[in-house]
Amino acid sequence: LWVPIGRRVKAEITSQDVLHAFYVPEFRVKQDAIPGRVTETYFTPTQALDAWVLCAELCGVNHAGMSQINKVFVRDQAEYDQFINDLYAKAKSLANDPRAPEVGKELIAQKYPCGTCHVINELGTKGNVGPALNGIGSRAEGHAANGEGLFGGTDAAAYIRGSIVKPNGYLVAGYSGGLMPQNYGDPNVMPEDDLEAIVNYLLTLKDQ
Repeated sequence: LWVPIGRRVKAEITSQDVLHAFYVPEFRVKQDAIPGRVTETYFTPTQALDAWVLCAELCGVNHAGMSQINKVFVRDQAEYDQFINDLYAKAKSLANDPRAPEVGKELIAQKYPCGTCHVINELGTKGNVGPALNGIGSRAEGHAANGEGLFGGTDAAAYIRGSIVKPNGYLVAGYSGGLMPQNYGDPNVMPEDDLEAIVNYLLTLKDQ
């Protein structure tokens, strides 16, 4: 989250799964994130800094991991404006292909909490609840060729897609079911373009 110095910020907060809390110790701000509701909090940063965003509710097995990936970046107005301009330019360039791998990378980095449970070196995520996704593109080809996974056996994209929308349908050895969100097959939760973009990005993660 990027914000400018000296501007009052309104944060609207909700949750896709369970109760969380948006907690920024440096700002003395804490607000619950509740499924099905939108809560609000306000803050006005007064100096440039990078502030960790923590989850202050015991939300699940990887609760601690949520405190290792999100920050608020407070910058002066000029640097903030440059960031916003670059963001718009990038969004415009990606809008021509909403299913491009680059879009999937941005979705994982900014919209979906994949990194809280999975290691992805390219994105700097450190979750250890699920299998590491480094090299998943290559492994998916092997799993699919062996008939492991969902949606038709010999297609790596179908294997990854099935693992996202029906995560308990096939479990990698050594990992338990029920930990990953079960509703990513719902287009109201993860639109089809988002799903395909994420699959296409994960396919690019070859042996690492």
